[in-house]
Amino acid sequence: MVWTALKDLYSSGELWSNLRVSLSRIGYGFSAGIILALALGLTMGLSRSAEAYLWPTFKVINLVPVVGWIPLLILLVGIDEALKIILIAKAALVPMTINVFKGVRNIPQQLTEVADVYQLGAWSKFKNLVLPGAFLSFIGGLRLSLASAWGALVAVELLASSEGIGYVMVYGRQIFQLDVVLATVIVIGLVGFVFDVLIRLLQKQFSGWNQAK
Repeated sequence: MVWTALKDLYSSGELWSNLRVSLSRIGYGFSAGIILALALGLTMGLSRSAEAYLWPTFKVINLVPVVGWIPLLILLVGIDEALKIILIAKAALVPMTINVFKGVRNIPQQLTEVADVYQLGAWSKFKNLVLPGAFLSFIGGLRLSLASAWGALVAVELLASSEGIGYVMVYGRQIFQLDVVLATVIVIGLVGFVFDVLIRLLQKQFSGWNQAK
C-alpha cells in the first residue's frame, strides 16, 4: 500500500511539486543561515569583546527549539514563506556559528606567533591564518547545519503550511491515509540521506587539506 501511494504521488505530480517547494525553502533558509553564521562566528572568534556581548544572547536563542519560535514569529511575520525561511535559517545558524567560532579560536598559537614574527598586516593575517582555520570548521559544520535545517523545514511544514512535503504528510493524516503518511516519511528520509551523502563527499574532498597546508 505504501509503494502504491508513492507511485500515485509520483504519477500525479503531487510529490514533485511539493518537494520542489520544500527544496526551494531549504535553499533560501539554509543560505541565509550560513551567511549569518559566518559573520557571527568570525566576529565572536576574532573579538573577545564581541563574544562577551553576543554569546549570552546567542546561547539563549540556541536553547529555544525551532518549534518554540513559531507562535511569536506568526504574530510578527504571519504564516507565509517568511516564517519558514526564518526558522530554517535559525536552525542552520546555530551549529555553523559554533563551528566557525571554535575554528577561529582553535587556530594553533604557534601559527599566530609566526604571523606576529613576520609582522603580517590585519588583512594578510585574516586571509592566511583565520580564513583557513574557519574554512575547515565551516566544512565540518555543513553536515550538522543541513540536517538541522531539513528537520526544521519538515517541522514547520507540519504545523504551518499549505504546501510542501510536510504538508502532504499532514494531509494524509487528516484523511486517515496511513500509506500516504508513511510514503512521505520515506521521501523525507531519502532526501535527508542524499543531503548527508553529498556533504560527506564534500568533506572527503577536503579531508587532507589541513595536512597539505
